[in-house]
Amino acid sequence: MNKTEARRQKKRKKKKMQQAQKIQHEKCINKTDMVSHTINPNTTLLQQAIAHHQAGRLQQAEYICREIIKVEPENANACHLLGVIAHQAGRSDIAVQLISKAIEKDPGQHFYYSSFGNALKKQGKLDEAIKSYRMALTIKPEFAEAHSNLGNTFREQGNLDDAIKSYQTALSIKPDFAGAHSNLGNAFREQGKFRDAIKSCRMALSIKPDFAEAHNNLGEALREQGNLDDAVKSYRMALNIKPDFAGAHSNLGNALKEQGKLDDAVASYQRAIAIYHDFPDAYYNLGTVLQDQGKFEAAIEEYRKALRLNPDHEKARYNMRFLFSRLVPSWHFSMMNDSKRNEAYDRVIRKIVREDSLVLDIGTGSGLLSLMAVRAGAKQVITCEAVPLIAEKAKEIIRLNGFEKAITVLNKKSTSMKVGKDMPDRANILIAEIFDAGLLGEGAIQAIQHARTHLLTYDARILPKEAKVFAFLIESQELFEESHVEMASGFDLSLFNEFGFHRIQKPIQSFSYRSISDVFEVFSFDFAGELIRNEQMKIEINACTDGTCHAIVFWFRLHLDDEIFIDTGPQNEDTHWMQMVQFLKQPVKIKKNELITVFAKHNRNQISLEIK
Repeated sequence: MNKTEARRQKKRKKKKMQQAQKIQHEKCINKTDMVSHTINPNTTLLQQAIAHHQAGRLQQAEYICREIIKVEPENANACHLLGVIAHQAGRSDIAVQLISKAIEKDPGQHFYYSSFGNALKKQGKLDEAIKSYRMALTIKPEFAEAHSNLGNTFREQGNLDDAIKSYQTALSIKPDFAGAHSNLGNAFREQGKFRDAIKSCRMALSIKPDFAEAHNNLGEALREQGNLDDAVKSYRMALNIKPDFAGAHSNLGNALKEQGKLDDAVASYQRAIAIYHDFPDAYYNLGTVLQDQGKFEAAIEEYRKALRLNPDHEKARYNMRFLFSRLVPSWHFSMMNDSKRNEAYDRVIRKIVREDSLVLDIGTGSGLLSLMAVRAGAKQVITCEAVPLIAEKAKEIIRLNGFEKAITVLNKKSTSMKVGKDMPDRANILIAEIFDAGLLGEGAIQAIQHARTHLLTYDARILPKEAKVFAFLIESQELFEESHVEMASGFDLSLFNEFGFHRIQKPIQSFSYRSISDVFEVFSFDFAGELIRNEQMKIEINACTDGTCHAIVFWFRLHLDDEIFIDTGPQNEDTHWMQMVQFLKQPVKIKKNELITVFAKHNRNQISLEIK
């Protein structure tokens, strides 16, 4: 091609672009369904698209970008902006494709990699997102937004220390970066550093007073600190600025729920859902309030809505199955008659109680452990029981045994208790026996950690001290049929499996089973140590025999102190605790010596084990 022909082609391309710009500008002015604001005709099409995007008019911005690409397919900026718009619209798969193309066309743009990281993060590809943010920072080390995005990704991984470092780096580059201050506050809050969290959120608001998200984040920090009144004020401030902020409505509902204002909480959750129909946590939260109000059928419906939107919403599934079961707590009797458990607790209580001991007993039940503490010489025992009927019966039992002056029974959850109101001072001994067969199902971690922060002295003795979880793989058709059905008398009953449990509590020694693996340790929880966080891991084990794996069975060893422990494993038949049987979705054939990967996780409320 000679120079003359090249110039001609360039002129034709420029003329074509100008024609497209003119046509597009006319469309932007005349098509009121597409554009509600006129744009200066002297700006380029890309500038028009950017202006629409910054104003929140995503449909118009997308339309213009597509027109640009029709004329100029290699326009990387237009391709990138289309990807950003797709990401904002929730189409992360399309966003990844488009931004990836932009990077191919122009790999030197730092902000492309940051946008690419955002899209990958939305897909849950956190490691890949981190690589993309780091690529952006390789090109432009002083890119504060990429440092902040990197921090967000670390935080989602649970790597709070690195998240905080990233936010602080962003702020060293851009001290007035309100978003990074707010995100830093979230990380501090998740570390339990509420004062630092509140300080960071307030710094964000000093820079940007109308920052609704920062008001919401401040509310979260205040709520977790126990300052519910100020938390409610912060959520309402966020909603005054941004009335359609669904997350703030839901969080306000959480605070109102904790204040005992259940009807107001219901109204807040319903507003959140009206704004954002695909909000699984709002449905779940609404379900919990309805459940608290005794409206079980309505609660189940809300849990189902949450699960339709998020099939992996473990809390909603757990609560729904709990309500399906309509459990009557008959296990109280086997617990009270568990002589090994009673003896172990009594021995440790006698070792640690002194005449000046102020004891907090979480989970009164019959009042047995409180009675033991007073008999051991405790000056006073404050005990709490959430179930009204049980709390009243415990008072009668304590009165019957003549200790009503030394033991105070409160009908409330420990997380609602306050020093100076419910107890005269911080307790120096904590007794807690709120462990189900799966260890965490009764909220033990949250109750103990809340007590350590708000109700105990810094050097309080905690009973139990720690717990370890163990498991093994089993083959047992008999156990599998405890929560699963296919054919019966020639009829297909498999639809009834909707009501089946994916896990059950059973004394497995009462059933026919075969071990397919040796026992392995899963988790260890130090109740007196550092803040316990969500955890997940992979555990590799070798099958010890051929067989069909129907379930993973797990149990715990409760260390009351350094010497005395209670083991709930199947080899110990003299304990009221049963083992937790977690069924596989489908039985799996396994060969001897085969390497099996067990995926273990807990969210501080429930332990989950599975083979994929």
